[in-house]
Amino acid sequence: MEIRQLRYFLAVAREENMTRASELLHVSQPTLSKTLKALEEELGKKLFTRHSFSIELTDEGMLLRDRAEDL
Repeated sequence: MEIRQLRYFLAVAREENMTRASELLHVSQPTLSKTLKALEEELGKKLFTRHSFSIELTDEGMLLRDRAEDL
C-alpha cells in the first residue's frame, strides 16, 4: 500500500464522486479508478459501493478512512 493510494482513497471518500475527486487530485478518472481497484484487490476487501453518480463507503471503507486520516 502506498501513500498515494491512501490520498486517492481519502479524496474519493470525501467527495463521494470519482470525477470530482480526480479533478481535485489532477489525475484522470481512469487512473484514479484503477488505483482504487488495485487497493481493493491488495486488501481483499470492497471499500466502495458504486452507484450511477456517487460512491458510498462500505464498512471496511469507513474503517480504512479512519485509519488513513490518522496517518
